[in-house]
Amino acid sequence: MPPSTRSPPNLFKFSTGINPARNLLNGIFRFTEPEKLNDPSEMLRRFDVEKIAKSLSQLRTDGHSDDQFAWLRNQFHLLNKLSRETRVFELPANKHDADMLLKLAVYDNLTYMKNALQKTLTLMRSRTGVLSLCSRFNSSPM
Repeated sequence: MPPSTRSPPNLFKFSTGINPARNLLNGIFRFTEPEKLNDPSEMLRRFDVEKIAKSLSQLRTDGHSDDQFAWLRNQFHLLNKLSRETRVFELPANKHDADMLLKLAVYDNLTYMKNALQKTLTLMRSRTGVLSLCSRFNSSPM
């Protein structure tokens, strides 16, 4: 298949002052820390005990699907970069190993799981940022 002849879309950054424009011209981008967003709750997660318990029960019964195992791999690599300190296990080699991990008693301790998730999210929030761009120059929300 030949490469696309379409040019990439124009992207716009909404900001005030000369420094942001100068930075963009020099290839410098500023990524805003999540807590400095105008709606910091955008990157907060709520730990729903009922949903977690139901999901765990279903995974223990059905095992991981191919898609779920692929997603588990993606999550592992992302968390390995952003929150290595909170990682407890290595990536399971296959679906069977992933299913066996879920049988460990630690997954029944939802208080521990909630605290581990909070620590992981805190680390991830401190190591990530958001760059907002828009494909429309006249975007009211931006």
